[in-house]
Amino acid sequence: MSKNESMRAVVVDDDFAIAKGFADELIQLGFNATPFNRWEAAKHELTSGNKINLLVIDNALGEANSGIQFIQQLAESGYLSGTKVLVVTGFAESLEEADKRAVQTWKIKLCSKPVGLSREVKGLFPGNDLRASEPVKASHWQSFWHWWVKPEGIAALVAISIGLGAWFWPRNNGASQDTNNPFRGPPIKVRVAVNPVPLGALAIIAEKGGHWKAAGLEVQMISFPTGKASLDAVLGGGAEFATAAETPIMRAGLAGHTPAVLATIASSPEDCKVCYRPDHGITKPTDLKGKKVATAFGTSAEYFMDAFLRSHGIRRDEVTALSMKPAEMVSALNRGDISAFFIWEPYPLEAGKLSKGKTGIFLGSSIYTETFQIVTRQDYAQANEEACQRVLRALLAAEQHGATNEPDAAAKVAEFTGLAPADVRAIWKNFQFRVGLNQDFVSLLESQAVWARASDPTLTTNVSFQSLIWPDPLRKVAGNRVTLKP
Repeated sequence: MSKNESMRAVVVDDDFAIAKGFADELIQLGFNATPFNRWEAAKHELTSGNKINLLVIDNALGEANSGIQFIQQLAESGYLSGTKVLVVTGFAESLEEADKRAVQTWKIKLCSKPVGLSREVKGLFPGNDLRASEPVKASHWQSFWHWWVKPEGIAALVAISIGLGAWFWPRNNGASQDTNNPFRGPPIKVRVAVNPVPLGALAIIAEKGGHWKAAGLEVQMISFPTGKASLDAVLGGGAEFATAAETPIMRAGLAGHTPAVLATIASSPEDCKVCYRPDHGITKPTDLKGKKVATAFGTSAEYFMDAFLRSHGIRRDEVTALSMKPAEMVSALNRGDISAFFIWEPYPLEAGKLSKGKTGIFLGSSIYTETFQIVTRQDYAQANEEACQRVLRALLAAEQHGATNEPDAAAKVAEFTGLAPADVRAIWKNFQFRVGLNQDFVSLLESQAVWARASDPTLTTNVSFQSLIWPDPLRKVAGNRVTLKP
């Protein structure tokens, strides 16, 4: 591809966070990439008559038995002429015979999970001037190897394959100064790893409302399916900042990492919910006993699940708990493969719409209040305090934006997440968006560490969670927002 030619790509995945993450990586390779989490929406783009150079699609779409079926339908109608097709699948060796024939007939490229998307795409376009991605230094992998080989770290490999595919943005690349920027010098370039859900609204509003730029930042937003995956990207060097709930931060501390929590940016007692199938014999919480359920291990949703079960007299070993991606839970519940799942919004809302109201919801507002944080690494925070302060200024401006213009803020979140505006407005009241640091957050980390050690006595007890809090940037930006003990 020449430097003056822009190639177009379409990405389809049930989980919009993953679709957007893939699209972000393709943009770094020079594509004009559009993410979709529904085939019907993507189909309109693919049949519009516009030239599409690349289609990336997850084979495990809930709208059919396989994404390859959709590809075959379009190819037979002549819409994919000249389009390279990359199908992401974890089960390439066990495809149905019809799918195997379609792969051969239509020259479909299969890519196994976890995905090295940049490598695969470059293989599809040999000789084109695709932008190179700078790999992570070996020292990162060596220092974090003990984390990745543990079960709770396996899922991080998918997240890091996306985050580390992004080219490294230096802090100062010599760009000319923006005369409208009140900060001296060129903008500071950073990457922010986000889980694009309503609880992360402040980072989204900062992006869509221009608050990053107003604070003297040039931000690349990289989407991941969970806050844990976003935090893993930061710990592995794939981003400078992440939005994450408290549970992944606690587990990172127990694993010997040194995240730096700059601020809590949101909280909600009603974000995490239990979504269940009444036709599986569930009418009250105690009916979950003996059932097959799902959550996202290593996240706040897993903590919520255990707290919810315990509050209703159910031990963890009295359910069959599976770990799934949030979007996979929705499809699994709809198929009846599981009886319930424990996760944050918007997935309970999506499950209700997909099942046409045949699911039920249990709330846990008296059991657990989820928090969301803006986090970096301590080594980065030490060397880049100005960047940390600017990120906090932007988030404070986003907080004010949301408080004074809630409809516009909700619309921006809907646009970024791919949710219906009415759905975002319906759950907006469940969240409190406020930038701050208080001692209650430290206590929350400590209490969750007790929970984690109960299931794994080998976890260290020699961790100071107070040391993971990095209050100086917020003290200098908005000192009244910090209420920590000395």
